[in-house]
Amino acid sequence: MTFKAALEALALPDTLLACAEGRISPPIFTLDTPAQWYGFPPALIALWSSGSRPFYIGYWKHWFIDREPCFVKMYVACGHMTVEIARTHAQLMGVLAMMSIGVEDGVTPELEQFAQAVGLDWLPALEAQSLKT
Repeated sequence: MTFKAALEALALPDTLLACAEGRISPPIFTLDTPAQWYGFPPALIALWSSGSRPFYIGYWKHWFIDREPCFVKMYVACGHMTVEIARTHAQLMGVLAMMSIGVEDGVTPELEQFAQAVGLDWLPALEAQSLKT
């Protein structure tokens, strides 16, 4: 089974598949698609990776227990510590946008392109919230 087939079998949105394959560029320049291999458990379907103090952002699927899947950030260098960052695709796109705003100190043209490609239409509200926090 290919990576694309696995994502399709999980019924993830097409935009997420496009992100994972690199057809939609991530708004953060340190994120790689497709994800590089730094080692992760089978519960993680890695969508993006970063080689700087390696971490992954991906879909967390519990294969053998009844628990809702979610989106996580896994820190490889910290013993594969995993933190839930979103419950839905839309929340994940918002988290990535906020990460980009934090790294770039504002909305960039790359973030605007990403937001348009993934249907994130509340970028101005995220930018306003970032200034408060």
